[in-house]
Amino acid sequence: MSPAPADPEDAGAPHPAPADDAAASGAGAELRLDGEEAMLFDLADAIVGLARLIQVSDVQTAGVATLTGTEIAVLRWVHRHPGTTSGETARATGLHRSNMSAALRGLVSKGLVLREGDPGDSRLVHLRLTELAEQDSRRIRLHWAEVLRERLPALDDEDRATLERCVDLLTSWEGIGPR
Repeated sequence: MSPAPADPEDAGAPHPAPADDAAASGAGAELRLDGEEAMLFDLADAIVGLARLIQVSDVQTAGVATLTGTEIAVLRWVHRHPGTTSGETARATGLHRSNMSAALRGLVSKGLVLREGDPGDSRLVHLRLTELAEQDSRRIRLHWAEVLRERLPALDDEDRATLERCVDLLTSWEGIGPR
């Protein structure tokens, strides 16, 4: 049986070294994860798995607009930072200005984002979600919660408190806090 063709999404992903040569010669020793590195890898792996589960769930069944990944990143930032500018949003999301502009044009054309001029500085434009975007955001949050509820066992109070602490930790890097 021939090996499966390489998955293009695996390009650049670390692959375990074959046990025969690399481990024996010590060449793969620097790739071993122990202690905190192993825990952080497990955390990242769990997050990627959950993200994939959520990503493949069909949010269109929740009756929301079809969005690209870039549009979702912009919409998410504007939702958490009403009145932000496109420059602030581009920096915060790591988008190049051209990608930011394209995403913003798409969101405006879909009726999800409003551009508001700054009365004190005509060069500035502030971004806000429309009511439609707020409604879609609520639908998406409910849909994603249901997707996770179907996969998670019934949570007791201790598990719920642990997950709430995890949400706080996982959202702190954005400087946004949970919810």
